[in-house]
Amino acid sequence: MTAPTKPTIKRLFAMSGNRCAFPKCSKAIVDSATGAITGHVCHIKGAKPGGPRYDPQQSDDERHGFTNLILRCVPHHSIIDSDEESYTVERLIRMKADHEASSENAGELPDDLAVL
Repeated sequence: MTAPTKPTIKRLFAMSGNRCAFPKCSKAIVDSATGAITGHVCHIKGAKPGGPRYDPQQSDDERHGFTNLILRCVPHHSIIDSDEESYTVERLIRMKADHEASSENAGELPDDLAVL
């Protein structure tokens, strides 16, 4: 797999509550007035060699799978990727878990429920 699948992305959006995963950020990922996607699908462990938090031991399926992806607004995407020391893999995993737990769609939602 060279990119996240459509079901994975649908699941990610469903679990996000339409909000950036950065704590206390209230920016919508999809603008309700226009339907424009204003956020980014981001990798916790980097997508490419040399990228922030890249793990060469990670398989492509793991790299583009649900557990390694998080939705963020553009400013928080830039802030996090420019400060790897503060925003470790462990911190981002915790941030994602806390964000999804606070969503009204909290709970396990498998990719196979997000039909193409």
